[in-house]
Amino acid sequence: GNGSEALYSGLYRYDLATGRWSLVRADGPEGASRQPALRARMGHSMLLDAQRDQLHIIAGQRHKDYLADHLIWDLQRQRLVQVVKEVARRGGPEAGFTQRALL
Repeated sequence: GNGSEALYSGLYRYDLATGRWSLVRADGPEGASRQPALRARMGHSMLLDAQRDQLHIIAGQRHKDYLADHLIWDLQRQRLVQVVKEVARRGGPEAGFTQRALL
């Protein structure tokens, strides 16, 4: 590639039995499905709710932007639900560098 594509961006899962990674959902919008965009990030919190088969994705940093959103990846339906929209640019919470979360 030309170096401008985002390598390893998106939501991946690791299969312990096979020792392989696989892409679950690519970085960015999901096309015509009208699902919210899943933007790659670092410094975020992720929580697995095993009883509800949900993965919570909270805040983080993308490039120079600090995110203040809350997304849920529904493992059964393979769809993304936006609980809280990005609010950092409209008086939302300030950036956090040591994210902690408890479910």
